[in-house]
Amino acid sequence: MDELQMVAFALGVDWDELKGTTKSLKTVALIQYADRRGEMSGLLALLSEERPALVFPTIPPAPAASLIDEEPDRQLTSIQVQSQSGGVVNVGNIITGHVDGDIVQGDKVSGGIVITGSVTGDVHINYTIRPDVPRPPPPAAIPEIPLFVGRESELTYFQTMLDRSGLAVISGMAGMGKTTLAAVMARRLAAPERTFWHVFHEGEGVESVIWRLAGFLAFRGQDELWRLLQNARLTNGRPPPPESLFDYLTQLLRGRDYLLCFDDFQHVDEDPLLHQLVEQLRILLGGGELRMIITTRRIPEFVQRVVAFEPLGGMSLADTRQLLEGQEVYLSSDRLEQLYHYTGGNAQLLSLAVDVLRDAGDAASLLDRLIDADNIERYLLDEVDGRLTRDERQVMSAVAVLQGYPAGRNALEAVLDGRSARRVLRDLADRSLLTVSRVDEERLYSQHAIVRDFYYSSLGRAQRQEMHRRAGHFYRGEGLDSLLAARHYYLGGAFVEAADLATTDVRAMINRGQTQQLGRLLAGFEHSQLDAMRWAAVKNAEGQIFLYLGESQPARDAFQAALATLESLPAADESGRAAARACLGMGELLTQQAPEEALGWLERGLALVAGLDSETEAALTLQMGELFMFTGRFDEAQEMLARGLAALPSGPGQWRASALENLGAVAVMARGDVAAAYALAEQALMVSEELEDSFRIARLKSMMGGLSQMSDDWPAARRFLEEAVAIAERLGNRKILAQAAMNEGVLLVYLGDYDAARQRLSAALVAARQTGQLYGVVLALLSLADVAVLAADWNEVTTLINEAQQLSEELQLHFQLPRIRQLQATVALGRGDGEAALARVDESIAAADANGDQPAVGVSERMRGQALAYLGRGPEAEVAFRRSAEILEPLDRFETARTRAAWGATLARQGGQGEGVRLIAQARATFEALGARGELARLPDP
Repeated sequence: MDELQMVAFALGVDWDELKGTTKSLKTVALIQYADRRGEMSGLLALLSEERPALVFPTIPPAPAASLIDEEPDRQLTSIQVQSQSGGVVNVGNIITGHVDGDIVQGDKVSGGIVITGSVTGDVHINYTIRPDVPRPPPPAAIPEIPLFVGRESELTYFQTMLDRSGLAVISGMAGMGKTTLAAVMARRLAAPERTFWHVFHEGEGVESVIWRLAGFLAFRGQDELWRLLQNARLTNGRPPPPESLFDYLTQLLRGRDYLLCFDDFQHVDEDPLLHQLVEQLRILLGGGELRMIITTRRIPEFVQRVVAFEPLGGMSLADTRQLLEGQEVYLSSDRLEQLYHYTGGNAQLLSLAVDVLRDAGDAASLLDRLIDADNIERYLLDEVDGRLTRDERQVMSAVAVLQGYPAGRNALEAVLDGRSARRVLRDLADRSLLTVSRVDEERLYSQHAIVRDFYYSSLGRAQRQEMHRRAGHFYRGEGLDSLLAARHYYLGGAFVEAADLATTDVRAMINRGQTQQLGRLLAGFEHSQLDAMRWAAVKNAEGQIFLYLGESQPARDAFQAALATLESLPAADESGRAAARACLGMGELLTQQAPEEALGWLERGLALVAGLDSETEAALTLQMGELFMFTGRFDEAQEMLARGLAALPSGPGQWRASALENLGAVAVMARGDVAAAYALAEQALMVSEELEDSFRIARLKSMMGGLSQMSDDWPAARRFLEEAVAIAERLGNRKILAQAAMNEGVLLVYLGDYDAARQRLSAALVAARQTGQLYGVVLALLSLADVAVLAADWNEVTTLINEAQQLSEELQLHFQLPRIRQLQATVALGRGDGEAALARVDESIAAADANGDQPAVGVSERMRGQALAYLGRGPEAEVAFRRSAEILEPLDRFETARTRAAWGATLARQGGQGEGVRLIAQARATFEALGARGELARLPDP
């Protein structure tokens, strides 16, 4: 046990349970553990006992640089602390520089800290203070239902359906009492802490529920998704696509006995993302792990395919009598039947009638007028309105202006230009003219849609716009919801203010699940309402939304509209920056669809923004590096990725993690430098763990598993891959599962477990096809071809190769050509055509040389030796085998052993027993050390 493990033990921390796979990561985790619990002084004391020669400094808060010198005979000469953004230096980060046994090279990002230098010399610590992840907003409570009568048969019916299928859909016309019935059911069914209540609004998308559910789950102690979304927002990142988040939500909801209540579902039942969420949740509903209540004016299509629900009708005559008498309204049987007949038992109309009848001096004449009315709903609303005071009418109008979003007293008083509404709100709620819900003990007020539409339409245009502008000013000033503020400004005719709010932080709105709402707002602007720069900003924001949603053509149209507008303006820095951002969007959109066109857009963007906007310039550079990597131009990819990484601001962020990950991929694909790739992946993992980005963490662990396999550390490879699979399963993410299964399948081939390998690779192929990972499809096809080679199933191998080759050509994956030619050579040799095999091998070597892919050259030289030996050209074969071994020995221990095995077997067949036996013995020793059971089984007996 080393000193750090002893310190962890003394603090009561299990060293093995600390986050991270290296000593560096575990050290940071130990420091963070102590810091969170206020135990830093204890940690310092324990470290001082372990390192008595060092005096651990305490750095006071200081905005300026300071220097702490050690005595000259000590190993560490100085610690220089530089503040980049102000704040308190965490002494734990300095401890890392003392106790971490690693030599720290380059940049090491840990919790916003960048440490450079060496532990044997000066340690320079640059720190940036990143905002903490905010607490989620309190979940909405089930609406309060002050008066509920009857409806027992309806409750029994929907409860039976819920018990049978896990789903209750309460549909019906407006005013039938759907929300009331759902609220009563929810209160009877589940504890409040297990009930999620969400009201959909017009223009909202299903993805908005992701953000709300993430906050709800965080309040219940499941904060993983909330932290992921907030870290993306705080670092100007982009959340994973909706389908990935739906998968993750499914896993978080599984087996928790939650009750999800979705009110006014008709606003989202045509959302194209809906079926993805429904398909995920249906698994839980069918398994009894989740229950769901939906209220809607129409039965959603997905429900019609599963189960038939009867729509909710009006209240019964008996329930109607009970409702009226509960409000001290008494009618004769004849009059009661008249009221019931003309209202159809509509709960909202009856509620309005109660309010009118309670104050009416002559109920009979009022009912006569109701019977004679052409529009009973309008008549009742006019009667209710006529009995309101001026202040009450103004409050009802203010609530209506807020468009169905529940609002507290402060918001409503702002809409009323500061007039007090406390007493009026309570009176209206007591009369059931306002509905009340609570969030964090604050009373929030809203109206039934029938009432809201009446009061909103009663306002004059000028008055309505003025109230909307006040609402926009309130929501903007409170920092509550920029999009809601923008929408009110738009409805108030303040188009400039609306556009500015809607386009300032598009990614933050995407993170909050407001993509659909923002898109609808942006689509409502007209060019004539805005100046050219703001119009371009609107189109650019639209492009970002379509890009996130994967809608290629609308995204292209929006970005190009932005660029066309900007081109009409005189050259200026502001328009150049805006055009560069549109070019970045086009580059992201087209990187895989049309790489050459994408490159043109990225180059144009860089030319526009050079020296004007370092953040956009870095993003363009990194996107260009990703494009070069995708198309196999690895030297250019490395240059651009490194340049973009250097230009990023310090501290953790998605761009940094992505750049490090891509640089690691380039290092191994271009140069076969597994050690460099692993180091870069480890840095990316550290950043991703700080961001709590489980999606990238799983992907990186899968990558590190593959790299560990390539560096012959197969136990570590298996451990990484198992961790990746576990995270991917927790996320429910099929894309990452496909990648991890792919890597694990390849490892199983190496281990000689071919049946298991075929199963894993087949599963990876299916998942890659389902999720549109075309590059993953190519890799799975080629790996399955490797397995088919072992069975000498040449027809199957050929089929797999042909599809892989066609797809590689379509995707311009030139770096896969050497492997394709190798497999084609294997097929030719297996069918006895040595000349064809030799020709394919030579093509493979030429392609590998062109790509600078030395590992592929080494493997191809081995195959060249096998083809030459088959043709009886022994001396040439020996030259090829020797060249293969020389190339592979410093790069790949496993492939070197395979070359020695093939070389030795060839020599043995030609009579060179001594040298052949020696080479086979060397190969055997390597295979035994690695655990390559399949290769061992194919070696001749010693």
